[in-house]
Amino acid sequence: MIDGYYAFLSTRPNGFCIIKLIESSTNSCSRLVGQLDIRNKSEIETDNWGILKIKKIKDKVTWQDVLPPMIAFLNQ
Repeated sequence: MIDGYYAFLSTRPNGFCIIKLIESSTNSCSRLVGQLDIRNKSEIETDNWGILKIKKIKDKVTWQDVLPPMIAFLNQ
């Protein structure tokens, strides 16, 4: 929970990282109350888990890894 709201992490569309804050009610109906863009943050403080550290890792996939299997698949 963040600021008393349930929090859900969304990584869609590609390149985005958003925390959606959801308010729940007694009648089982929930609503979106806010969004936090955390792409440029290094940590988030939660109500029940303390401080969460955010670490960005660059994807190490190169064309040399991807291209040969694609060519083999297309040649079938």
